[in-house]
Amino acid sequence: MIYGTITDELYDVISAQDSTAYHAWFLLNAFFRDNLAGRAIHVGAEFRATVQGDMKIAEYCRRLKALADSLDDLDEHVTDKTLTLQLIRGLTPQFGVMASLLPMQVPFPTFVQARSRLMPEEISLDVRARAEGGHRSPRHPWRLVWLRQLQWGWRRLCVNWRHHPASARSFL
Repeated sequence: MIYGTITDELYDVISAQDSTAYHAWFLLNAFFRDNLAGRAIHVGAEFRATVQGDMKIAEYCRRLKALADSLDDLDEHVTDKTLTLQLIRGLTPQFGVMASLLPMQVPFPTFVQARSRLMPEEISLDVRARAEGGHRSPRHPWRLVWLRQLQWGWRRLCVNWRHHPASARSFL
């Protein structure tokens, strides 16, 4: 049964003439658990080196989450705060304002919260880029109304922050 669920390459590694199911399972376990620390070093380095680049926010978040899950599989747990910090650290300069605001929020945002706050900003940047590119109207006009409401909220936050820092923190 085990042989039907593994690749041909793995079969070649673990197959033996008098092999039992226990022996096959033992070899598979050793194969995947061997050099655990070495693989964790490589995946961890990739996780810390991952930046947004030309990826969309959703794709960038998916990539970070997949690497964090891979590290977890290698017995190297990545906390939600570490994941969020790496998300913020790897943002492109166009998200500079959000990269400055997100860490100041009390309580510190979760990975999911940070992602959900970056998504509208990305939409806003895309709308502005299309507007500057000469396009007449965006594909989704309802987004403009939503973005204007969001921008009003950020303006209110900035004004409150300057004049009433304590009340602005409650807005976050």
